[in-house]
Amino acid sequence: MNLPHDDYADGCLRLELSAETLRRLLADGQLCAADFRCIDCATKKCAWRLLLMSCANRLIPDRQCDGCCDRCNSPVLKKTA
Repeated sequence: MNLPHDDYADGCLRLELSAETLRRLLADGQLCAADFRCIDCATKKCAWRLLLMSCANRLIPDRQCDGCCDRCNSPVLKKTA
């Protein structure tokens, strides 16, 4: 696919997406940590939690969400019985 490089000089797009969308993309394997970078500390903290959750869910599939973390609404892991 040919991308319109004239529209963005450095080849990077600056996007905003919800924590839930990032969680879903990571969980589905459609996005990995090497595919993006965070531009502020709060976003990095949330993305880190979502990455850890995604990795943990791959290792231990019976973990589920149990509420939300403080600012980014990233799910907290809880082992199900």
